[in-house]
Amino acid sequence: MRLQFINMFGEIIARRRKMKKLIFILIMLFLFIAQTYSYAYILPVVEDTFTDSFFGDGLDKDNKWIGYSDYLWAGPTVNYDLAIPAIDGTEFTHTYLKFDLTGLNNITDARLYLYRKADVWTYNDPDVGNIMVYYETKNGWSEDTLKWNIEAAGPNFEDDVAGFTRQIGPWATGESHEGWYSWNVTSFAQLAEGGKISLVLAKDAPGEVFHIFYSSESGVNTPYLSVSANPVPEPASVLLFGIGTTAMAIIKRRKKTF
Repeated sequence: MRLQFINMFGEIIARRRKMKKLIFILIMLFLFIAQTYSYAYILPVVEDTFTDSFFGDGLDKDNKWIGYSDYLWAGPTVNYDLAIPAIDGTEFTHTYLKFDLTGLNNITDARLYLYRKADVWTYNDPDVGNIMVYYETKNGWSEDTLKWNIEAAGPNFEDDVAGFTRQIGPWATGESHEGWYSWNVTSFAQLAEGGKISLVLAKDAPGEVFHIFYSSESGVNTPYLSVSANPVPEPASVLLFGIGTTAMAIIKRRKKTF
């Protein structure tokens, strides 16, 4: 009788150890899935506009508000005060874009996409240059009011964090000077998780030229943000429930056995 009890006790110990191993394996599986489980999101731009140092008050030569344009300008622009207007590295344009990251956490990748428009201007030929993306920490700006003359008092481009630089062009002979371009903004999106994020495209440097992109007002090829996020809480809760259910089933089965 004593030997039978000892054997039974030893079997219970062995089975409990197996159960612990099983639970450990399930937890490891959960951790693996939590790290690889992700969703992809395409976020439309909430607001977009551009500022122009030559048209500092936000009104173009036709007295129209440039913030409502179908296009966004970025890079050095034309100095029309010269005897022969040209890009001389003294006038610049900045493109501002705002996106909403509300509800997105654990971001693993983020890419900003804009479509470059083939333009008829000759000032910026051969349409080759660099455009850098910047992280703007202030989201209070509005496309209805932002202009170059108040840029320093508002978002203040001067203190923005510089990020990825994208080369535009060169173009093959006969190729249309247009297409999608992207900037890696993962680190910026991670800083702004769960809220609004403002990004700026610019290149305030001599030797560069301006580039024109489609805006949200254009209705086609509009800017967007592609984001991959790892929503840990949802799969975690499902898997933890599965672990608990499995463990309870094992315990119940063992009780019936003994």
